[in-house]
Amino acid sequence: LDFVGSSHVSMKELEKYLILKVGDLVSEDKISEQISKFENVGYFSEVSVDKKIENGEISLTFIFQENPIINKITFIGISGISFEDLKKVLLSKEGTPFNSNLLKQDLINLQKFVQNSGLVFTILQEFNFTQDGELIFVFKEYKVEYIGIEIVPTTETSPLGFMSFLRKPTDENVIRREITLKVGENFNWEKVKDDLQRMYNTGIFEDVSVKFDQGTTEDKIKVIYVAKEKLSGAINFGGGYATDTGLYGYVEYKEGNFMGKAQQLSLQVSLTAQGKVNYQLSFNDPWFLGVRNSFQLALYDKNSTTTSVENGSTITIEEERAGGTFSFSYPLTEIWNLSLGFKYEDIYQTYSDTLYETNIASFKLGIWRDNRDFLFNPTQGSRQ
Repeated sequence: LDFVGSSHVSMKELEKYLILKVGDLVSEDKISEQISKFENVGYFSEVSVDKKIENGEISLTFIFQENPIINKITFIGISGISFEDLKKVLLSKEGTPFNSNLLKQDLINLQKFVQNSGLVFTILQEFNFTQDGELIFVFKEYKVEYIGIEIVPTTETSPLGFMSFLRKPTDENVIRREITLKVGENFNWEKVKDDLQRMYNTGIFEDVSVKFDQGTTEDKIKVIYVAKEKLSGAINFGGGYATDTGLYGYVEYKEGNFMGKAQQLSLQVSLTAQGKVNYQLSFNDPWFLGVRNSFQLALYDKNSTTTSVENGSTITIEEERAGGTFSFSYPLTEIWNLSLGFKYEDIYQTYSDTLYETNIASFKLGIWRDNRDFLFNPTQGSRQ
């Protein structure tokens, strides 16, 4: 057995398809079958055989006509994925002969890779192999022509209806600022999924989704984000009696979508038996000054009465803490955040008919990492 003309396909590769070996009885059918095996490898445009018979033995020389060499691989009509990443998916390589069998699998692998990369509307339309040895894959993309917002209002059915002046309809910008998909770029489902996740994590929507409409031309689509509001306010109230302090009561109001801006506001007021009023007012803006910087502010005045025993005598201690805290959180990356906070409070303590007064000022520096998917009901990720 001898082989001629296979300069780019190694003998080791050809041996995988051999059905003849030295010493075999041979027939024309066997030779034809061997030729078919070689042709089905896909690297050759033609396979022939030269036969020489001497002394009852036959020498077979298979002559291969290799397909043209792939000098260059090109992709047309696709963006958002690097050409190098697309080439890694291919079984066909530059510098090797064109192989029709490998190409069939390449077409499947390319389409699957593009879909898994989020370009779900991008399709592989055709391929061309030129006389110059250039293998060209042609894609058809769908570009985003329009991005719309639909906000489905909630139905007020709770006793909080009288507080509705604090819950204006959600500002459209609350949704738009979470959207990274841009008009004019290719539709990318991975971006849309991340956008929906951020919208849901604002905590003010019961459900978020997306729908599509045909654009003005065949290769354009309209993307509409749909968000259904949920009741974001709550009122808690209660009271009781304690043997050391007597009657007490409190009322608390929380609003998670203050004035339709996705800001959080809460106020808690309580009354002690001694007629002292405690309050705490908190405010949080997740997009302070229009950028993704979170700002938290809390003001409070808290009164408490405790007792202790010293030298067998019961001493009553009355304490008042009045002050506030504020902090800023700044995103370093998608999952890393930095925060800086400041706290100041005046403290008044009275016991044994003596008033003690002091104040405390402190700074806090924090850093945290959070890659949870859904903040209120995570299914994956962690927070440190």
